[in-house]
Amino acid sequence: MGHPEFYEPETLKRLLSILDDFTAICDRYHLEYFGIAGTGIGAIRHRGFIPWDDDIDIAMPRKDFERLIKIVERTMGDKYLVLNGKNYPNYPLMTTR
Repeated sequence: MGHPEFYEPETLKRLLSILDDFTAICDRYHLEYFGIAGTGIGAIRHRGFIPWDDDIDIAMPRKDFERLIKIVERTMGDKYLVLNGKNYPNYPLMTTR
């Protein structure tokens, strides 16, 4: 990890837990993904998270993304909410969270 001392321990724990769940699904279902923006830069420049970045930026091919959404809703719907304009018409962003 880069500089974990900048994170509150619970924030880092939560981010890593989400990332672990995400990568486990992608590995299990052979979904392609890659870090972008702060996550990609942090991996290269800081060998971990950017100390002041507080999210995870991931991109993937559309076909894998569509599969991921269905898998998460089916297998982890009790833990995660898929938030986007399709599921929630009043959601104001173009991204899925």
